[in-house]
Amino acid sequence: MRSATSETTLERADGSVRTYITQKFPIFDPVRGEQIICAISTYITEQKRVEEALAESEQRSHAFFENSPSMMNMKDTDHAITFANAHYLEFYGMADDDTISARPVNYIDPETLAKFETIDREVVVKDIVRQFEAQMRSGDGEVHDFVVTKFPVHDADGESIGIGGINTDVTELRKSESELRRAKDEAETAARMFELAAKKAQISDLAKSEFLASMSHELRTPLSGIIGMANLLLDTDGSLDEEQQHKIGTIHSSGQALLTILNDVLDISKIEDGELQIENRDCSVAALMNAVENLWKPQAVAKGLNWKCRVKTPIAPVILSDDARIRQIIFNLVSNAIKFTATGARRRTRGKPV
Repeated sequence: MRSATSETTLERADGSVRTYITQKFPIFDPVRGEQIICAISTYITEQKRVEEALAESEQRSHAFFENSPSMMNMKDTDHAITFANAHYLEFYGMADDDTISARPVNYIDPETLAKFETIDREVVVKDIVRQFEAQMRSGDGEVHDFVVTKFPVHDADGESIGIGGINTDVTELRKSESELRRAKDEAETAARMFELAAKKAQISDLAKSEFLASMSHELRTPLSGIIGMANLLLDTDGSLDEEQQHKIGTIHSSGQALLTILNDVLDISKIEDGELQIENRDCSVAALMNAVENLWKPQAVAKGLNWKCRVKTPIAPVILSDDARIRQIIFNLVSNAIKFTATGARRRTRGKPV
């Protein structure tokens, strides 16, 4: 009979459970003159608990390593791979047997490998943690950006036995950062272009104001001369017949109307700035319509159009309004009517144009 070893669990009277390892072996009993079995049981409950805790811890660590999105590996002090998780193997397209106890010379380019091993030596010698960025080419040839963390691995006595590595893929993050920088640059360029356009617009407005100021002098001077000469002719006693006085009066009122329009054009900057003021003063509707007829009737007749100008009665002889603005509105309407009426006339019958 040979010796045998077994593990036994016994329940005590108080309900607690203890674990023993029992070794049984045969011995000769000279009293009986025969072989008997001798058993030695060793109490291993605490040792068993420690082993189970270690096994559980190892299982947890293994689960974290294998399911981590980062590439994890361990090397010994000779830079040979002793451990690599699933993501590491997947990235390089390799099986576990291809990596364990091998330097990664066949799947990492020499320049990158030399850099890594230099840092590995520094980590071991100085007993420090290093973090840096690096580019690595996958098994299918695609280049990825990584944040690499290197750290020393110690044994139970605190001696360095290797180097741990965690490689976190930040390729998409770097692409997003690059796109954000590009978008920021484009936005800044657009802002500069907008600022430049605003400056050009400001320069254009200044040039327009300067032009209007210049035209104010250039146009007002001859127009004032026309109006002044018309006034002199109207003041001539007895030398003009009624028709001549009527025509000169038309020239005078038309000149005044043109001067008002010119003032409105030159006041465009006030309109843009919201500073144009509407005036309230006495206005004769009959005189206003008479000025309209004197100015526009000759043009309508010359075009072969029918012309009638009537003031609906009864109406107050004088109203409180801004006659210059009303005159400008009516002049614009009549000008467009003459311009866009080819023949005949535009009239209204029962409220509908025909």
